[in-house]
Amino acid sequence: MGSRQLLLIVLVLILVAIAVASGLYMFQTNAIESNRRMLVTELMGLGAKAQRYYRMPVSLGGGGRSFNGFALTFEDTASAVGRYRLSTTRPSGASTVIGSTQAIAVNTDSIFIVGSGRERGNDKVHPTKAFVKVTPEKIEAFTLN
Repeated sequence: MGSRQLLLIVLVLILVAIAVASGLYMFQTNAIESNRRMLVTELMGLGAKAQRYYRMPVSLGGGGRSFNGFALTFEDTASAVGRYRLSTTRPSGASTVIGSTQAIAVNTDSIFIVGSGRERGNDKVHPTKAFVKVTPEKIEAFTLN
């Protein structure tokens, strides 16, 4: 083989390596974003469940215009997407969420449902994390990691 052919083979190998590396990076980035979107979707569904509880009369098993007593079922605390828990205070940080079925024990006009995903988030250490703020009128989604 001549030196031109060897140079061409080396250049092709470098281009293939760059293409593979960028493909892997794009795949990983897409997996993280997909997990975050699915996490927020499930959180919105749980927020709608909380609003139904709020609006339902106590005689029918609801909160009667209160979040007091609302709890996630065991099935609601974990899924293929992530783990979920309730909070009465605005969550912060990127720590992992452990699913919880503990009920809301205070009278409050808003609750937070926090979710921790299965993929590593923006900090590359902790999982993706998001939460929704649920009020009687609306559900707002926020991402933390």
